[in-house]
Amino acid sequence: MARNKRHEEHIDETWLIPYSDLLTLLLALFIVLFAISNVDASKYQAIKEAFNAEFGSGSTRDDGDIILPGDKEYSIESMDQQIEKDFADPEMQGLFDSLEAYVASNGLKEHMELSMSDDGVLITLSSDVWFASGIADLSQTMHEYAVSIAELLAENQKEKKPLDIIITGHTDNRPINTASFRSNWHLSVARAVNFMEIILENPSFDPRHFSARGYGEYEPIADNGTDEGRQSNRRVEVLVTLADSK
Repeated sequence: MARNKRHEEHIDETWLIPYSDLLTLLLALFIVLFAISNVDASKYQAIKEAFNAEFGSGSTRDDGDIILPGDKEYSIESMDQQIEKDFADPEMQGLFDSLEAYVASNGLKEHMELSMSDDGVLITLSSDVWFASGIADLSQTMHEYAVSIAELLAENQKEKKPLDIIITGHTDNRPINTASFRSNWHLSVARAVNFMEIILENPSFDPRHFSARGYGEYEPIADNGTDEGRQSNRRVEVLVTLADSK
């Protein structure tokens, strides 16, 4: 008797290749969307690693910058700033641009840092430059800059949308106990209040939209174990938002 041969069919699996590529692209897209929803340097690190690993068309330097085809470099900081600008309120963006131009034209980049967030524009002032050690009064030179900052804020303030301004003082963790200030808390609050009073000398502002506070040494942004870290922690922050944005 002849043996019946079973007919075997060959299954074409070439579709798996484009399917796997599609899944890879979707994964990269979700990483990008997740990073945009919560802007954070660590998220950009994930984006950088994902794109470099999956697409293989770029490279990275030791400082974290991304180098794409054509030798064009994109730093984590520049990507962060661009995304912040894309999602910023137009009025806040106008203020940010004005302040950015002012910082550049006056050589204040090392002493006055600007950033955008969901809350508004954050101005960070280095205490070592704006205030002498253990002193709450602004130096005469920086006092003039503070007046100019007030003018820029006033120019960007709309009548129906006044600015809310919160000024916060910070110190390092080295204890202070002088005739003027019993603790870092007292010093940080005094610096915030003094800076606020200079801004309020401009008649365009309503004091009801201002507040001053001090955190002393209790909200560091760097390691207090190093001179560089302590210098970063000694700062005054000015958060500018729209009054009706809350």
